[in-house]
Amino acid sequence: MRDSRNGDSMDRTYDIFVAFPDGSVVWRGSVIGHEAGVLQLKTLAGATKNEIRLVHLPDKTLIAALNVQAQQTHNARNAARLWEPV
Repeated sequence: MRDSRNGDSMDRTYDIFVAFPDGSVVWRGSVIGHEAGVLQLKTLAGATKNEIRLVHLPDKTLIAALNVQAQQTHNARNAARLWEPV
């Protein structure tokens, strides 16, 4: 691990998940480092039409998602609007 105080980024562990249309999510593995995570994400996304997610689990941060369906994005925005004040 490199020390971020010296200007280097620390290597984090990221987990990769596949999200299926029925809402189920399956863990596919983990990688060390942001670049390795994005590369693995792109590789998996090229082999499936399902959504692939790169997540940093300790702080529950979604780093990236590929193969996100436009309709899902639209539905998520509409659902978010339900909670906005009128």
